Amino acid sequence: MSYLKIVFSFALLVLFLSCSDDKSSVIGPSGPDCFLVATTDSSTKYTEVIYWNDNVLKLQTFSFSNGEKGDMLSSVEYERNFLNEFKSINVLDGNGNLQSVDSISFNSKGLIDEIITYNNKYERLERVTLAYDNQNNLIEERVFKFDINWIIKIETEYIYDSENRVVTSVRNQKTSEEPLIDSTFYTYDNMKNIDYMTKLYTPFKKNNFKSVENVYYLNDGKRITEYTIYVHEYNEEGYPIKTTITSSIPENSIKYQYNTIDCQK
Repeated sequence: MSYLKIVFSFALLVLFLSCSDDKSSVIGPSGPDCFLVATTDSSTKYTEVIYWNDNVLKLQTFSFSNGEKGDMLSSVEYERNFLNEFKSINVLDGNGNLQSVDSISFNSKGLIDEIITYNNKYERLERVTLAYDNQNNLIEERVFKFDINWIIKIETEYIYDSENRVVTSVRNQKTSEEPLIDSTFYTYDNMKNIDYMTKLYTPFKKNNFKSVENVYYLNDGKRITEYTIYVHEYNEEGYPIKTTITSSIPENSIKYQYNTIDCQK
């Protein structure tokens, strides 16, 4: 079984545990309507991730205003091969028009090791390659652009603590004379993380951020440091249901970020 299948199987289990206070009445969905809502900004948009049979089907983003869901802004549809691994991901606009396609390759351990993005004319745009350590932790992410040949743009390295949590990430820009972009340092709580369920791949799979310190390196040799504090409210299962994010750069603060697990029966 691939790692991603395990992830999404776990995600569906979480949904079943969280969709009712009466656990004995939860026997699973009767249709493809078991979903996770993960809104990144409660004043402008929210995202529904729809599951069925242990698999994510669609990720749909809607406008959001005055507490009401508005028009669909975009939709992401997931296709799988006969091994139930991701084969490709189609990104559509709110009217259902194809915008881009991600073609996905796996290594011998069933982990994603390459993603190639095409536009709606199936012209190559971008390539991401991923490398892992012996514990299947993502340790390197390299992003290439296509211009006759593949040209590397950005390389990110991840450093883990003894609990397999990323404590430092470093980004380098390979197409610039000033290669270092930023360094980031992370601290965590000991509660459950659900954000990774909505991502194709991520090194952040365990616990939630308490603080994130970004050090940005400018071309003139100066540095800018941004310090971000996360305060979470949790449900009885230990998953965050609301997050207040405060940044030392005021315009980067987010008042409310919701991660609401729900399940329609």
